[in-house]
Amino acid sequence: MLNRRFPTFYFRPLQIKNHCLNNQEIIESVKRILSLSFYNENASPSRKDYGGKAIVEYNDKNNQYILNSEIQYSLKKNKDFRQLWIDGIRTGLSRSQRYDSDKLFTIGEKYTRKDVMRQSNNITNVTAQNIGGYYFNDKYGMIFVTYKKSMNISKSIQYEDRFLSDRILHYYSKNNRKLTSKEVQKFFTDKYRLLLFMKKSDADDNKDFYYLGTCSYIDSSARQENQDGKPIVSMNLRLDNRVNYHLYHLLTD
Repeated sequence: MLNRRFPTFYFRPLQIKNHCLNNQEIIESVKRILSLSFYNENASPSRKDYGGKAIVEYNDKNNQYILNSEIQYSLKKNKDFRQLWIDGIRTGLSRSQRYDSDKLFTIGEKYTRKDVMRQSNNITNVTAQNIGGYYFNDKYGMIFVTYKKSMNISKSIQYEDRFLSDRILHYYSKNNRKLTSKEVQKFFTDKYRLLLFMKKSDADDNKDFYYLGTCSYIDSSARQENQDGKPIVSMNLRLDNRVNYHLYHLLTD
């Protein structure tokens, strides 16, 4: 069983039974993650951090998946490793019950930036420092808001993002941006699906953001402003779903 090769069609009935979101884009993303090509060579977490070798090997010719030989050997020879492996799978399956299996993200659940990169089917992982407040790939605009900014950070990035209601967010671009900046223009087009993630503060080095759902730019709301001597753009975003009452106050109070 440990060295059994699983054809891709083996998983299809399980996906249907559990109402799993499934398309070729997701399948290719899973392959990148299990082969570790999703992770960078050097930036943390790197491929080396995950063992430096594909966890699951995929055979294009036979359309089959198989665990790498080292994992197979450890599962066969090391009882503790095998038990931890089984516990990890069971825990993952148990935790998955909290999520909407037919959606990329579940409103009200927490995600790190790395989780978002992975689950949005991004080609490679992008470090938190390079993402900052938002990141666009070919399909999504992923927005990360820390509602209460630390006073210890630079004034140029103490953005005054704030809710105007439980459905409308007054939002700021990264600094040194203008209305004509290509990056800012992406907010104004229907080409990208905007996904909003938010956390209350950076207290305790918290890396988890609540997913609040999809949102869209409110026409004609963008303004050119200035913050700490640098140009910045403000705009209003409308959420497709109102923020849950308790979560709204958890984030804002």
